[in-house]
Amino acid sequence: MFSRLTGRGVAGASQPLVPVNQVLPFDAWLLAAALSLMLIGFVMISSASIEVASVKMITPSFI
Repeated sequence: MFSRLTGRGVAGASQPLVPVNQVLPFDAWLLAAALSLMLIGFVMISSASIEVASVKMITPSFI
């Protein structure tokens, strides 16, 4: 059990609060690649729909 103030265990031995070599439960590079592809796709779809809306409607949005 850790003390909240000192971060030391019950016996007084110094133990780190967070493991140094903590392994993430997911692949960070894969998550970054997927999010960037989603962002690029969102920009492409929104820019295309703005063009269609400006031709068919008065405003460049469908609102």
